[in-house]
Amino acid sequence: MSRTIVWFRRDLRVSDHAPLYRAALRGAIIPVFVFDRALLHHPETAPARVAFMLSCLHHLDQDLRQQGGRLVLRYGDPVEILPQLIRETQADGIYAYIDYERIYGRVRDARLNQALIEQGMKIRWFEAIASTPDLLPYPAYRDLWFKDMRTELVPTPSQISVPPEVSSEPLPDLAKLGLIADTKVIPMGGTSAARCLLNEFLQKRSIAIIGSFPIRGPRQPRG
Repeated sequence: MSRTIVWFRRDLRVSDHAPLYRAALRGAIIPVFVFDRALLHHPETAPARVAFMLSCLHHLDQDLRQQGGRLVLRYGDPVEILPQLIRETQADGIYAYIDYERIYGRVRDARLNQALIEQGMKIRWFEAIASTPDLLPYPAYRDLWFKDMRTELVPTPSQISVPPEVSSEPLPDLAKLGLIADTKVIPMGGTSAARCLLNEFLQKRSIAIIGSFPIRGPRQPRG
């Protein structure tokens, strides 16, 4: 049976996830998240952001388990960890979304591409919805965003099969990662919580829009 590593990064969900869905069609999956210490301790990475990420990872693992799978956690430099995981699991390669967000991410992905080529390994990159490597003016990006939002959602895999022999590190807390919690309030992680938050926003938005216009009753006949 084919085996594919699905590398999760910003895309901590099982629904509308092209790499996960395509990998599930091929056979067994190794869904992995790598704790990259260079990012965890980056000056722009606040403890609250990591705390939210940990909550999202917890719910991602739960969602994967509902489909028969589980999340595999590793620590270290993805450029080293992912080739090791391919060898360990005898996977055919890696599926992942492209990350255009940070310069660090682009450099890391270029390093990974080179490392995999040198070792005769494969990775397939997927374009995320409404993403682009180009710096676009707002009107152009708005048009791109609206166009991409019209595309159909990627189906959720009905079954996710993870080889039982693939080991995983336990999900850590902030202290385990060498971070100190702050007092910032963060939302609950996970797809269900995100959908609830979105629905609340849309309902308030609708009420605000309706409330900004006078509600006229039926016209009265003139005497």
